[in-house]
Amino acid sequence: VFTDVAKDEAVASEAAGAAKEIKDECEGKLALALPIMNEALDALKVLDKNDMTLLKTMQRPPQGVKDVMEAVCILKKVEPTKVPDPKTGQMTKDYWKSSLKLTNDGDFLASLLRFDKEHISDKTIQKLQRLLKLPTFKYEAMVAISVAAAGLCKWVIAIESFHHVFKIVAPKQAAL
Repeated sequence: VFTDVAKDEAVASEAAGAAKEIKDECEGKLALALPIMNEALDALKVLDKNDMTLLKTMQRPPQGVKDVMEAVCILKKVEPTKVPDPKTGQMTKDYWKSSLKLTNDGDFLASLLRFDKEHISDKTIQKLQRLLKLPTFKYEAMVAISVAAAGLCKWVIAIESFHHVFKIVAPKQAAL
């Protein structure tokens, strides 16, 4: 009986050690992503109504601002508005018009703070890649143009980073 207890204790100890390893790995990976996410949330929290008003009143926003707002629309699953291209007359997708509708919601910034970052599809993240690779899709580039666009840019980048870490960590956490 004593040997059976000792064997069971050894098996339990080994399982506990493996679980601790997984837990430590998860915490380590999350420790890299969470500061980025918290910084982005802080960037959103300092935005006020005036910052958003300045963004919304841009008649001809720079392409970088349009790109940031397109990325926000993609994450929020807001479809582009179809508008006629002034040069060709053909219908084109315009995220700027859609983003203006989105930002007119009085709950817009709060909705980003509550955004369900743990359930973003790979397809959604894939749609962002073209925008994230642009040299202008940087917080530093945006801050000179618009404080609101800069904060939103930082948020998008953080959400994408968190997604990749969470994809690795979530299955391991579930196994614990």
